[in-house]
Amino acid sequence: MKWLMTYPENREAVSAYTRWVETAGVEWVISRPGDASAPSPADFDAILLTGGGDINPKLYEEQSIHTETGGIDQARDRHETDLIDAFVAAAKPVFGICRGIQVISVNFGGKLIQHIPDYLQSIKISPDKELHRQLNTYNTFHYLNWLNQSRLATELDFVADTNSSHHQSVHPHFVGDGLRVSAMSPAGIVEAIESFESEAPILAVQWHPEQLPPSHAASAKLINYLKSLCGRGIG
Repeated sequence: MKWLMTYPENREAVSAYTRWVETAGVEWVISRPGDASAPSPADFDAILLTGGGDINPKLYEEQSIHTETGGIDQARDRHETDLIDAFVAAAKPVFGICRGIQVISVNFGGKLIQHIPDYLQSIKISPDKELHRQLNTYNTFHYLNWLNQSRLATELDFVADTNSSHHQSVHPHFVGDGLRVSAMSPAGIVEAIESFESEAPILAVQWHPEQLPPSHAASAKLINYLKSLCGRGIG
């Protein structure tokens, strides 16, 4: 089994992602903007969209850019949205992690929260009550609230918590067309989405399974479930 994987923010991140997929026996090929030739979905069993910088807010029809929004790479934005469309058209699974869940939702018409602390304040929740990011660490954890009829919840045995390293997220009121929220944080931040409406399963999480202990259900059970979705269609 072989997956196409988009290039994340640095080489260290590449190592973490590749080690994670290799635990399930998945081979991988890295794709980045400017490659000599465009990858063909026919050569892969799935695509994994990885973490990285923030998405250009103009892609979700916001003209203002928050002062904390950074690392925008328009070439990567175009590259990844083109790949999502190509894999969906080829009925191949589309998976995402961190930035990956965000670009998937945006590609289908969704919007993002540009800075979670500001959003929490806007809904009368103290940002200190639920941390989603501490710089240069993946050791921030919070609980998960699973939504009814989520396939991912069942496959992960309703795992109670996970790590967190992000300041943006899928907007809960503007999720991409055809996508369903699977899990949220206690404060209402989207943590997972899924779609089984077409021949191409779509499943993405906001947390970083590649940075979790191998025994953690949000890592080990997740990679095995993603692998099981490849090649079997919707069932």
